Amino acid sequence: MAAVEISGDRSRVPSTGFKGRIDCRNIEFTYPDDPSPVLKGINLTIEPGEKVGVIGRIGCGKSTFIRLVPRFYEATSGAMLLDGHDIRQYSPQRLRRHVGYMPQDYSLFNDTLRENICLGMDDVSEPAFEKAVSIAGVKAFAARHPNGFGMQVGPGGERLSGGERQAVVLARTLLRDPAILILDEPTSAMDNTLERRLLENLRPEIEGRTLILATHRAPLLALVDRIIWLDGGRVIADGPRDEVLKSLEG
Repeated sequence: MAAVEISGDRSRVPSTGFKGRIDCRNIEFTYPDDPSPVLKGINLTIEPGEKVGVIGRIGCGKSTFIRLVPRFYEATSGAMLLDGHDIRQYSPQRLRRHVGYMPQDYSLFNDTLRENICLGMDDVSEPAFEKAVSIAGVKAFAARHPNGFGMQVGPGGERLSGGERQAVVLARTLLRDPAILILDEPTSAMDNTLERRLLENLRPEIEGRTLILATHRAPLLALVDRIIWLDGGRVIADGPRDEVLKSLEG
């Protein structure tokens, strides 16, 4: 799947002053087992603090595109720049300190709620934990269980509903307090009530950070100001949210 695996922290860019400007220059992406490009000629810029929705039909390349930013995938050709540096100059470890990514194909482990949320993090402060679980909606269902955040989720999170599992992964992502927040269909398994509550909670949380949101859920587009519309791996519209949505209706 063209996933990136690099050991060590070998970044060749300054360790301070991260802003998060993303420049895509004629990017193409092809999976090793399929000669047909999934992304073709992607040219765009995302400024620090922008709120961007990525939309399109299933298979249009949304998930592939957003996986390029945290370097889970690398472009087959073209260049992606982060703050003017080729993104390959950032080690994945360094990059993911600044980029929070919530995938569709997430993993939960046979452990407690708390351990699943704090996965890979040491010395998590209680205020930071409380903030993340409140925004994501985990606190509400943890409060209904006698063990609270000590409840066992079971293998793959089988003791939780689909929407609850998504809330756990979102809390895990928010806990890292990323400058760039990337969400891939974050509410696809949530009911309307949980989705609406999450929408309200996320509004203040995304202030001051970049949001890249891939979704087919119209209500979530209220979080963004700009929409990138992909079709067949190409950008066919890129502009203010309301203008792009109006063109979709035409």
